[in-house]
Amino acid sequence: MDDATAELMPTRREENKLKGLLEELKAFESSSKKLQSADGLSLLDVRDIFDALIVEHPGLEGYLGSDAAIIHHPEFEDACVTVLMGKANSLTQQ
Repeated sequence: MDDATAELMPTRREENKLKGLLEELKAFESSSKKLQSADGLSLLDVRDIFDALIVEHPGLEGYLGSDAAIIHHPEFEDACVTVLMGKANSLTQQ
């Protein structure tokens, strides 16, 4: 191996960090595949997948949380999930 190539090789520490990042990416890939391939995936299923990712990566809360900025009507989403959980009796009028 020449010197130029050797300079591009990661150190042991960098290699370990890269391996850790690869494991994290595998979790995201698994969730992504579930979201893309499942027929009849309910809003409750999606919420469960997102919540599992948030538990592992709390920084995602602002992007995937039930009150993330991308959700235009969080009350509606919460109500849908409540109904899908079989807890429609606990809904209140707003």
